[in-house]
Amino acid sequence: MKSILPGITLEEVNAIGDVIKGDKNRFVYVMGPEPKTAGVLPQETELLALLNKKEKENITPYEEKAIASTLLSKTPTAGKVISRSSNALLGTTELKLSNGVTVTLKSTDFKNDQIMMGAVRAGGKNLYGLNDKYNA
Repeated sequence: MKSILPGITLEEVNAIGDVIKGDKNRFVYVMGPEPKTAGVLPQETELLALLNKKEKENITPYEEKAIASTLLSKTPTAGKVISRSSNALLGTTELKLSNGVTVTLKSTDFKNDQIMMGAVRAGGKNLYGLNDKYNA
């Protein structure tokens, strides 16, 4: 690759599109699970008809959407520690803050160069039971 690739020009790569275009070099295949007893995979004529229909549609290119530059729209109110409890079995310390946040701290002796954080709140997929965990 290192010896051949530098000899290929952009014009040569772009010219491949002209060779491939058209009905003559069209290749379509269907991939999916085996159809159920009543189900049927699409036939060649149906696939070609779908391609012909899609060719006539005006498909707009994907556009990047602007994303927020910050994670939060406003800085949350800082809380003060109002209670502290320890769980000797798990080796954790739980802090309750005045703003309603509960913080659980657990110090470990592995990956000493790493601090891991996570957050959850009531609502969303937390409202589903254990049976729906993976579906949610």
